[in-house]
Amino acid sequence: MVRLLSALLLAPLSLAAPVPKTIARDRVVSNPADDIHIVTDRNESAKDYFNRTRVVVGMAMVRKGTADKPGLTDVLEATDTVERFVHSPSPNDAEGQRRGGEHLAIAPPSPAVADLLKGVEGQGAAYLIFRKGGDGRHHLVGYTHRGRVPFFGDETVNTADGYSLKGLRYVGEGR
Repeated sequence: MVRLLSALLLAPLSLAAPVPKTIARDRVVSNPADDIHIVTDRNESAKDYFNRTRVVVGMAMVRKGTADKPGLTDVLEATDTVERFVHSPSPNDAEGQRRGGEHLAIAPPSPAVADLLKGVEGQGAAYLIFRKGGDGRHHLVGYTHRGRVPFFGDETVNTADGYSLKGLRYVGEGR
């Protein structure tokens, strides 16, 4: 009798649909000084994001560009990779910065990044944050109002953050 009752009570549990896995949601993360904004799919601080991710910070024109010189608006509307010149690029995984600038192959941004970057519309230029992709493309992940050059070379501790921009250098995933 006990076996029968147990089987009847447990049977609905075995027929229930499997619990779906949690899907990571993109979210905007800002530093304490509220001048660096990025999109991430993890529950982490802006500093943790930079320390585990290879990125490049560089200045780009915001206005709509031309076919040979696309602007940020063109990148945000792109459905395919866009080649874009970025001024004073500063990588967080190397010393210094590249002189002048460089062309980056930029992947189409996620909807969350496109929404975030509406915050820089109307500005002449913006310091953009690109994640280095394994596919050779750079992925736009955010922007900053801190216009230091080289970006990751600044050792001045921001009192609101409690760390310097040099503290945002890449240290690796498993630190």
